[in-house]
Amino acid sequence: MQQTYQQVMYFEGGDFLILKLVGTLRFDCAFVLEQALEHLKNTKEDHDIIIDMTDTKYIDSTIIGTIAKSFLPEQGKENLWPLPKIVFEHDDVKKVFDKIGFDKFFNFQKSDARINIPLESFTKIENSAQDKEKLRSTVYSAHQALNVLQPHDEDIKIVVQSLKDK
Repeated sequence: MQQTYQQVMYFEGGDFLILKLVGTLRFDCAFVLEQALEHLKNTKEDHDIIIDMTDTKYIDSTIIGTIAKSFLPEQGKENLWPLPKIVFEHDDVKKVFDKIGFDKFFNFQKSDARINIPLESFTKIENSAQDKEKLRSTVYSAHQALNVLQPHDEDIKIVVQSLKDK
């Protein structure tokens, strides 16, 4: 089986944080993405968060759900964060996010001068070995977040139910 290239990294600027997603991101890097998102969220609440997807070729539903669950406000609570910005290059990326309802929780932009930082300045999150149960739990919680955004999507319901039954 051919291994796909995927990289999750972040950068902490003066008043902003960048999460950079590179390559073809699939479910098996969701735990790494979760770690990076937790680090950024624990940094400071008043920072702008920019998710740089200009070098993202593909993301699966687990990755989308992992991003969603990190920024969805808790039931009955107001979100403390400014709306994160997703910088994208390909319109297909925006279409996927719009379909799911991300436009309510994120600002989309074609560019942001703050992302023009050399890759060497970013902190890379390495994909460490993880047990199957932790991976299953991460995939399950990501799809639960998608189910909140799209409660009538039968495909998402099927994935959530199949993971719940395991």
